[in-house]
Amino acid sequence: LGIAQMTAGDTNSGIASITKALQLNATMQPAWEARARGHRELGHTTEELLDLNELLELDSSHVDALLRRGILLSETDPAAATGDLSKVISLHRDNATAWMYRGLCYSRLGDRALADLNLACRLRPDDSRPWLERGRCLQAQRRSNDAISDLSKAAEIAPNDFAVRLELGQAYLDSGNVEAARSNLMLAERLSQRDAGLRLAMARIDIA
Repeated sequence: LGIAQMTAGDTNSGIASITKALQLNATMQPAWEARARGHRELGHTTEELLDLNELLELDSSHVDALLRRGILLSETDPAAATGDLSKVISLHRDNATAWMYRGLCYSRLGDRALADLNLACRLRPDDSRPWLERGRCLQAQRRSNDAISDLSKAAEIAPNDFAVRLELGQAYLDSGNVEAARSNLMLAERLSQRDAGLRLAMARIDIA
């Protein structure tokens, strides 16, 4: 019943029905999967994470649950996230999302980020996100020219992506190319008027 309710678009009722079912039988893996998915749809990150934990207690090699938990933990606990993402990679070495997020975790930990991001770019060359994240990593290492190359590739794929234009503008600014920086940051400004990082970068151009 709960899964049918969620399929019909009534996520809250679906979660309530699944919760009652789990109280009677907590070993139903599809129920944990569905309730975690429902919490994700509603933006209930804490509840989703708890359901993923329960799901992985039942099946420690559940790839989708490992990947999703790794993504959720990548911001708050990158060390723990690398464990989940590494397990996904060991099971499916062509999972570009796992390589990309593990690279981001390594970057936050000051570890070997580029190796994972390199592979993510090779596995998903037509997706702007791996190029964007590798460009950010290179920029953090003050390798502006290499960052510009990756961010330009991301801009070719997603020319109207605010984050790509903002990062590319900042990379050009750090390299000393003020005109290219201005062009990208003005485009970013048209895409979003609210970002504090954008205002800071534009202020740097005004000073230059």
